Amino acid sequence: MWKKGSPMIEKQAQDCRGGESVRIQVKHLEFGRNMVFFPAENTQIKRLRTRHLPAGLMSEVPSMLRQEGILPKG
Repeated sequence: MWKKGSPMIEKQAQDCRGGESVRIQVKHLEFGRNMVFFPAENTQIKRLRTRHLPAGLMSEVPSMLRQEGILPKG
């Protein structure tokens, strides 16, 4: 889901475990609160985790998802 190249995205990806980041789904993103949720079943410690993302990064995510065909255009 995350593309390499954006320093902001790469910094945020470093702050979560590899297994967590590859399991992120659109339903785990809360755009209004700039949060990503890691369900307990996707974490090493089997507890829900959340991560705040900078507003600038979260505002880029929908357009990236549209380009990949994950979100509908428009």
